[in-house]
Amino acid sequence: LTQESHMRRRSYFFFKLLLLLSVLPSFLSLTHNSSTKNKNKHLPSSISDHNSLDDIIKLKNNTSHGFYNQKLTESKNIIEKSNILQHNQNNFSRYPRNITDTYKGRWSYVYRNETSSLWEFEKEEGLLLIQAHNNPSPVPAIDFVLGELFLRDGIYSTDFSYKYSLQGLYFWGTGEMLLFANPAGEPIIQDFSMKLPQNATFSDALQASDMLLSSIDVKNATKSCFLQLVLKAKPMLIEQISFLEQESKKEALHRDRDSPLISLSTLLYSSNCDVILSANITSVIVDEYYAKAINYVVMVAFISFIQILLIIRQMEFTNTQASASKVSLLTIGMQAILDSYICLIHLTTGLVVESVFNAFATASFFKFITFAVFEMRYLLIIWKSRRPQAFSEGLAAMRREFSMLYARFYVSVMIGLVLLYYLSGIFFIFVFIIYSFWIPQIVCNIQHDTKGALGYKYIIGISITRLCIPLYFYLCPENFVRFEPSPITGLCLTIYLFVQVIILLAQDRF
Repeated sequence: LTQESHMRRRSYFFFKLLLLLSVLPSFLSLTHNSSTKNKNKHLPSSISDHNSLDDIIKLKNNTSHGFYNQKLTESKNIIEKSNILQHNQNNFSRYPRNITDTYKGRWSYVYRNETSSLWEFEKEEGLLLIQAHNNPSPVPAIDFVLGELFLRDGIYSTDFSYKYSLQGLYFWGTGEMLLFANPAGEPIIQDFSMKLPQNATFSDALQASDMLLSSIDVKNATKSCFLQLVLKAKPMLIEQISFLEQESKKEALHRDRDSPLISLSTLLYSSNCDVILSANITSVIVDEYYAKAINYVVMVAFISFIQILLIIRQMEFTNTQASASKVSLLTIGMQAILDSYICLIHLTTGLVVESVFNAFATASFFKFITFAVFEMRYLLIIWKSRRPQAFSEGLAAMRREFSMLYARFYVSVMIGLVLLYYLSGIFFIFVFIIYSFWIPQIVCNIQHDTKGALGYKYIIGISITRLCIPLYFYLCPENFVRFEPSPITGLCLTIYLFVQVIILLAQDRF
């Protein structure tokens, strides 16, 4: 009894330590956000916006190809006319010199040729994401621009998308950009540079780009849509530009809602796909995504603690060989496999997105502790209770049994990964399969005519905590990965799991 008491004390101390580690990243994030907001309070608000392309370009859709050329010319003329500084663009404002940043917005149609087979988007609007980096060029007041463009048919990460590589010119004196977007893997124009005079204007660049494209048969050069982009920056107060220039010298630029943001009115057009898009894009506030990620990690860490506590309570509930043998290996094994997938997904996400590595590595660590330490230990206890003779034949036999159990577990993990790959298009089916972990226990109770294998607190607690992660993505429209919510799927999953719980509790009662 004394030894058991010491073990419990060590377990609770371990929980308290991990709980402190899980709350610490959230506390540090909140402290950072508060200090950043205080630092930016002195910055004045931005001057009034110039007319965006959405407000300026009042065009009607038409399916004739000649109409595309006509409206494209009108759009370019509108961009050139917008070069004239408005009355609110005085000596206290200018265009940003450094536009290196990530920009996000929503595109919409200005014109679309419905007969074009290359343009595969079906929705009326979607996400536009630009990562741009500018460097000085030999021509004064002009910078080279390189970057990437992501176009998504919709606003969620599960939607179809295009990826392009960007290159072009930025006229920082007038806040204008001309970019070429080459389809990924199909470069149409490489090492984009124009022989412009020293006093070249944006109009000269447009004419040079038209001459360059006229010498290339774009429609036969690629099977994807080749895009040109015309962008116009919004003028900013000098204090705001100075703040951005100071922040750009740091290793990482962190923005919140009070920070000055660069805004760009954008026109995208494709001659080989007969489509014109417009968008207003703004610098991405990275701190908002980081705060969402921290909150999600805290949730994952908290439910992991609860699950560990429930598993320990369940191991105490089945502390005899007879009671442990009633528990289904598949029920505990499926939960361990589910936790291993969650651990792997969080770790991979942290490696791919470096800015959230610490947060997701923390979530991955907690899930690793859950399945690799506690759930695997419980599997060994159940395995030993069912094969007591094998474990009493010596050390070699015991190692053989351990190897057999671990081999079965990791083979099941690999089979599940293959199944996940082939069911990626219908991911919800895989979710329903992995969330059938109470069914093996129900079948085990029927086959052996047993009851009371699992405590009711364990059954209800595990069911609720297991639903937290999928319901976050299925029900929260503002989840941090922009996964498309599906309330019906979330409701069906909840009903499906609790039907298993009701059957399992009914078996113990009747």
